[in-house]
Amino acid sequence: MTTRSDSGDRSRSDAPDPAPGESSSREIIAILDTIDVPIVVVAADCTLARINRAATETLALTAADIGRRLNTIAALADVKDIEKLCGQVMADHAPSRRDVRSGDRRFLLRAAPYATGTGTA
Repeated sequence: MTTRSDSGDRSRSDAPDPAPGESSSREIIAILDTIDVPIVVVAADCTLARINRAATETLALTAADIGRRLNTIAALADVKDIEKLCGQVMADHAPSRRDVRSGDRRFLLRAAPYATGTGTA
């Protein structure tokens, strides 16, 4: 990483340059964390891939939940056929909406496919 001193001289810092794409990934995460709507990103194998800050607060999800199957996560356990819904969305490449209830709370679940650099997830 190159830094600039008060005098305008450039020097190398001890910190390594971020890997290609790593910086933009962190930037996207920071942007998603500013949104007050819970966002849960699901991998192609129906495991939790990423969450934003609102999801941690609203659904009581933690970083420890990343990589877990959706039907094993307490906040999502009441969502009937959630893994089947995710699989269908990915197979059809079409979004789906469903009103769901979790305990005494109701919310709108919107599932949509997204494109990655290696294909659709």
